[in-house]
Amino acid sequence: MKDRRDIPEPSAPRSAYIEVPALETTKICLYREMKAANIGKAELAKRLDWHMPQVDRVIDVHHASRLDQMEAAFAAVGKRLELNVVSVLPSRKVMKAGESHRHRRRPSRVMRAPARAAGIRQIARRATKKR
Repeated sequence: MKDRRDIPEPSAPRSAYIEVPALETTKICLYREMKAANIGKAELAKRLDWHMPQVDRVIDVHHASRLDQMEAAFAAVGKRLELNVVSVLPSRKVMKAGESHRHRRRPSRVMRAPARAAGIRQIARRATKKR
């Protein structure tokens, strides 16, 4: 989006797929609709009577925009935002955005309470030892 390039449509889900958060998906859809209608950020700002930083934030996938702002932006490009709620498919593995199926992080090991307490006692003994 920063380079004003087209964003490809998602491919069909396979055994494992990456789930993009709803707000980021909405912003990507807004960007696509703006490109399809040949509307730039300046034109969107003019239609919404917003300042440019507001338009930048409504398109920025890292900014937490409000739903009413997204609805107004879609209305400005002649579209209406609709939401759907769907069931989660339990048989498929869902990865968070940015996670690779090959480099999935393993959960960190959690120390058991007695081992943790023994470790804390050792640290306390070392700190109180006379040098």
